[in-house]
Amino acid sequence: MEENQYPWLPLVRARFSPLTLVGIDRRSHLQILDSEYEAMRQALLEASRMRNQSAGPCRLPPELLTQIFAEAQSGWEPRRKTFETGSGDDEYEVFYSGWMVIPHVCSLWRQVALNDPMLWSRPEYDVLDIHPGYVPIIVSRCRGNPMRLFLNPEVAEIDEDAVKDDASYLAWTSSCVLSQACDLTVAGAQDVVEEVIGNLPETMPHLRQLYVEISGPREPNPVLPQRAWGLAGVTKLELGNCSLPWDAPIYSSSMTSLTLFSYSEGPRHSYKDTQLLLSRLPALKELNFDNIVPSHDPGDDYGSTIMLPPLLRELSIDVTLPDLLVDGLDFMAGLRTSSPCSFYFTIVENRDLFADDSPISLDGVLRQLGFSEIPHATAQKLVFNPESIEVTCLNPPSLGHAITKSLCITRRFGVSLTARPHIWYQLIKVLDRTNMRDVKELTFSRNVIDTLASGDMWKRLLLAVNVDRIDVAVGPSPAGSVDLGILCGSLCYAYSSPSATSSPSRYPFPRLMLLALHVPKDHLNDAFHWANALIDLVNTRAALGVPLDEIVITSDSSWESTEWDRLGTVIKLVIPK
Repeated sequence: MEENQYPWLPLVRARFSPLTLVGIDRRSHLQILDSEYEAMRQALLEASRMRNQSAGPCRLPPELLTQIFAEAQSGWEPRRKTFETGSGDDEYEVFYSGWMVIPHVCSLWRQVALNDPMLWSRPEYDVLDIHPGYVPIIVSRCRGNPMRLFLNPEVAEIDEDAVKDDASYLAWTSSCVLSQACDLTVAGAQDVVEEVIGNLPETMPHLRQLYVEISGPREPNPVLPQRAWGLAGVTKLELGNCSLPWDAPIYSSSMTSLTLFSYSEGPRHSYKDTQLLLSRLPALKELNFDNIVPSHDPGDDYGSTIMLPPLLRELSIDVTLPDLLVDGLDFMAGLRTSSPCSFYFTIVENRDLFADDSPISLDGVLRQLGFSEIPHATAQKLVFNPESIEVTCLNPPSLGHAITKSLCITRRFGVSLTARPHIWYQLIKVLDRTNMRDVKELTFSRNVIDTLASGDMWKRLLLAVNVDRIDVAVGPSPAGSVDLGILCGSLCYAYSSPSATSSPSRYPFPRLMLLALHVPKDHLNDAFHWANALIDLVNTRAALGVPLDEIVITSDSSWESTEWDRLGTVIKLVIPK
């Protein structure tokens, strides 16, 4: 712009003209000009503020801005980084504020951010990643709202041996800050965990969720300091490789979720103690025991039956330590519930489990996968995974949600992606506890179909005559094509019923209407093989008098192939767009 287009220049020149200083003591000239300059600077700031308010983000309602700020919290977290100096002889730390720089963008954003205390109390603060100088500011901006605090030195860029002297650690773990916590996670070395728990204030009125884990197994698991025993307001408790006395007030009638896990085989509680603990938790809805298995004391005639809390809706029992396997199976078999509850059982693979003369029996656990405790409820869906089988009642009477029972037999180290026949000779026995005529849906994960077919276990499914839907996860070729070929062949093969040697052969799933294939992403070149196999399946089933009505293809990517067009000419086809 030309000079004459700046309307404010004449005013500036007039205000700073030497004529304005005529008759004024020369010693005051700079002071007067500085005052003029400051007034003009404030005017520019006001102009900038008013200009920013006309920008798109500032025209949004404060409620919408608050939602945007909250979304930024999950992907823009504060971080602490350690760097080496140029010489490499030393290190220095840098704290990154993350989403907390939002109030410094402009005055409007600052006003919106500071007027919403929930914005500051909602995120989970990793205490070692926050500069200690921020702590009192964050606490004040929460305005008394409870906070979520997370401490785990093992996932922070900090020397674990120096944690207890760290300024951020000391600022966050003071009693006045901890008293504001509604959700507290403490994990790490035993001395750090015990110090934090020992520093808890005598009363924590906001605390509802407590997660404590000591790194590495200890035998026996250490008992946490007494400050944690009386936290009766906790509704969700998770303890790993540590413990609290089972008669402590923290195990109260308000608790709804309990998780206990251990990696050691130290002293165990008795069945009587276990029943007493669960009796004190009438509101419990979720229970997870990982290598927490009761034992019978010498001379104890209490029995092996455990009655679960009446409101329990989800139970998970994992026994992955080999020496606990036998007692773990007895524990699972003895569980009883008075109301509908989903069971998830996991045991470690053990060769004695598969021997013909094995002293270890799965029969009691297999019985748990039925629905005998729910009147008129039956298994309606079976899911076959490489290491587990799931049995689901989709619409139990007078209940608004599905109930699932599952048994997983896993390797001790890692999860297998291949279904192993000796595992499935045990898992398939679940079908003996299931009314197969009520089953409506079957789901097969990758690599399971081959195992069921090669082990001649398909015929165990023949009694599922009312199945109308099958879901199959197809892997990348060549394995995916092999699985699909085996499935198509099995669906068109006449089997003899396993229930009677004299019964006539018949084709599986005579009421099958829908076949859903879940195919991997970015494998368009396999469409030719899959389409050919499916066309043969459709034509063969139709010729055998057991036709399909629909095939559904699902994938993480879109499929544009003329091969699917060929399939669509012989059957109703739904594919991703």
